[in-house]
Amino acid sequence: MTAENTTDSVWERERIKTYNRALRLVGLRTEKQVFKAVEKDGLPISALAVFRDSTGMTYDEIIEMMGLKKDIFERAVVLTPDEADRLLGIAFTFSSVMELYDHSKKMKEATRHFFRSSRSFVGNLAPMDLVKTENGRREIQAEIGRAMDGVY
Repeated sequence: MTAENTTDSVWERERIKTYNRALRLVGLRTEKQVFKAVEKDGLPISALAVFRDSTGMTYDEIIEMMGLKKDIFERAVVLTPDEADRLLGIAFTFSSVMELYDHSKKMKEATRHFFRSSRSFVGNLAPMDLVKTENGRREIQAEIGRAMDGVY
């Protein structure tokens, strides 16, 4: 195995770890559950409570990150497939940031601070303002990748 293959293998293991953690952040365990949530049935609204309990983010912050209206959220029983996909994308981004602080005993607290605080790499906006869109999530994940690679 070459050094390049070893690096790719380590990167792939980290990516799988991040993905699996993201699933747990919303109460899912399997790829089949993800497919059903995103392509067919959506997710029960309780997935937001699981995410809240897993991350320490408030309902208001989660609703804002998802771009939901509070009154609709309060009446909802199920997140639509699009909303489920957005929540999973946010969970994956949150999980990716957790990787930066994996060594820290206060990993979740540091991750919440990262999401809530303005960052120069995104024009002095807070990452939680950007995770509403796929492009915003990609930008945050790209910056996380650069930070993990030591590129600034």
